[in-house]
Amino acid sequence: MIPRSLNTMIISCLAVFCQAVWAQDAAMDTLVARLSSLAARRPPEMIYLQTSKGIYETGEDLWFKAYVLDAQTHELSGQSQILYLQMVSEPESKAVWQEIYPVEDGIVSGHVFVQDTLPDGDYFLEACTQYSLYADSAELSSVRKIRIVQKIGDRNEETVSAVDSSIRRFETFPESGYLIDGIPSRLAFRATDGRGYPVDVTGALYRDGELLSAFQSAHAGMGMMEFTPESGRTYQIRLPDGQTFPLPDILPHGMTLRLSGRDSSFMEFEALRTGELPVPFYLVGQLRGMVCCAAGGMVKDSRKIRLPLDEFPGQGIAVFTLYDENLLPVAERLAYVHPERKLHISAVTDKRNYLTREKVTVKIHATDEHGRPAIANLGVSVHDPLYDNPDDPSDILTHACLSRFFLLFRPEYGFHRTDRRN
Repeated sequence: MIPRSLNTMIISCLAVFCQAVWAQDAAMDTLVARLSSLAARRPPEMIYLQTSKGIYETGEDLWFKAYVLDAQTHELSGQSQILYLQMVSEPESKAVWQEIYPVEDGIVSGHVFVQDTLPDGDYFLEACTQYSLYADSAELSSVRKIRIVQKIGDRNEETVSAVDSSIRRFETFPESGYLIDGIPSRLAFRATDGRGYPVDVTGALYRDGELLSAFQSAHAGMGMMEFTPESGRTYQIRLPDGQTFPLPDILPHGMTLRLSGRDSSFMEFEALRTGELPVPFYLVGQLRGMVCCAAGGMVKDSRKIRLPLDEFPGQGIAVFTLYDENLLPVAERLAYVHPERKLHISAVTDKRNYLTREKVTVKIHATDEHGRPAIANLGVSVHDPLYDNPDDPSDILTHACLSRFFLLFRPEYGFHRTDRRN
């Protein structure tokens, strides 16, 4: 028989535990509802513009195809019926041509006449629909940079001046937003030249003037180093040419988020914190504004959390934000999910060499990530490499899953670097 006093204590403990669990569930519901409300304010449509080539001569037609997509699912959208298209000169930002086109099942095909009177230079082809803009902004996110010349042959005769490939900018990015005293940290970096192009780099990290570790970029001027920062000490990046760059400030206390592992089914994160007592935390994973998964618990020094990848419906940049007990964002990590979920397209011609104006037969085969035949709406462009524009190398995958993310990502939808909270 359980003594009455012990029974009362067990019941009381259960009541406290249930109350804590209920409070945490209620807080999670509040957080998810708030994020869903913010996501509803984002433009429901996105547009991808495909042009027949990147460089045009005056007096010819610029053929294009526009895909009007659902911003979250990336499926063809049926909301808008009209596409607004304009050509803008650079750097004057003056519209030299404007037109509207009907949208049929999310697709627009048409052409723009490149006027003989247009001067040589760079231009932007900009598109929007009624549902592709923020309510408080006229900034367009669907833009193609094209170049117009009088004669393409003149481009070969251009003299190219010597390019300065020295490093003009060296940026550092703590994994979850901040460096915190005593917490092992990953520090990503990026080196670029005066034009903003990536530059391979080697260098070293110094602490109080003493060598701590050497580093080198792994790809396109980017790389990563690991160390445990200590507050009150001075950290500095030194490059072989003598340039120096200080590291971001080190906070004396706080909480960070670390991606500790991943496989085909899960992503494992670790919440690390300074402090003596455990506190509640909430971790939310979002993809294009959709709340895909969430977890909560208590953390003292560290806590590992596994999130299932199946909860993310497609590929792209997922945002994982860590919130404290007051539902304030304290750390954030970006991660690319499901890179395998894409079409595999092959094109085979009936022969290798052709005469001028000879008929060409091309067989196109599209499959999904499992090798199964897939239905696809494709846009095909055939042109001489001379008409490629190196200043606009994007395709529909990079536009939808990379470029557009950083164009539309706003602080209110995730971690704000001014929120320095414990």
